[in-house]
Amino acid sequence: MKDTTNGHRPARRLGWAAPALLIYECANPHQGSRKHSLHVDGKPDGRLRVRLGSWNVVSMCGRGTEVCEELRKRRVDVCCSQEVRWRGQGERLIGARGRRYKLWWSGNEKGVGGVGVLVKEELLEKVVEVQRRSDRVMSIVLALEREVVRVICGYGPQTGRSREEEDRFYDEMASEWDLGSRSKLVLLGLGDFNGHVDKKKLRKV
Repeated sequence: MKDTTNGHRPARRLGWAAPALLIYECANPHQGSRKHSLHVDGKPDGRLRVRLGSWNVVSMCGRGTEVCEELRKRRVDVCCSQEVRWRGQGERLIGARGRRYKLWWSGNEKGVGGVGVLVKEELLEKVVEVQRRSDRVMSIVLALEREVVRVICGYGPQTGRSREEEDRFYDEMASEWDLGSRSKLVLLGLGDFNGHVDKKKLRKV
């Protein structure tokens, strides 16, 4: 597997799974050439396309540039990340100049787990709000032309965690969802929810 143009190793070579992707479209009233408009093959087509992803990166420690290169390669504009493994809360520009993303993260004092949202540098002016609830749930609001979108990033408790921790996670997710619903925003929930299908046979009803 070849390195990227900047000499960085692709995600699969680093042992990461590829990010899951979602394309969101909204009306673009400005069809002319604009500095921060997203176009298809360089040509405006009347729609603003934003490519969103969700990626359990396992760790961002020392891997920021590689993550940015992989997102650029897959043309991801906004990415919800899990297991960032950075302490506390904050924001930082990462990546090579001209190919950078801004990472908002929410972690804990132990430096394990944690969530974050990466936004491509060209879209930073679209970010109007960042909400951090815990090291498992956070959200970001983007004003995309005529629509406002709340992207909720979640990282569910693994198998074996306490029921109390699971309930707290789902309560936080529900609170974020309700907040967006009352504001009549477009809601997109992305993340690693650690869901599993039970091996037991389902009871017939």
